[in-house]
Amino acid sequence: MIISKIKKYISEGEYEIKFIKSFRRFKGIPIKGFIEPDNSIILINDKLSIKEKIITIIHEFLHEIHPSWKENKVESTSIKLY
Repeated sequence: MIISKIKKYISEGEYEIKFIKSFRRFKGIPIKGFIEPDNSIILINDKLSIKEKIITIIHEFLHEIHPSWKENKVESTSIKLY
C-alpha cells in the first residue's frame, strides 16, 4: 500500500523532486532532504549516493503519507522499503 502511494505521487507528478548541491545543516547534522508539502516539492541533497537519494525520497514521501509517524519509524521503514 505504501509503495503504491509513493508510485502514484511520482507517476502523477504530484511532487517535484529537486536535487540541491549546497544543503544546510540542522544542529550540526547534514540534512539529506526535506519535503515542502505546501509547495509540492521534495528537496534532496545532491551529494548523497544514489542509494541514499532513493532512501531519502522514500523517507520524505513517508512523512507525507504518515505525518504522525516518529522520525525513527520513518527512517527504518524507508530502509526496509528500499
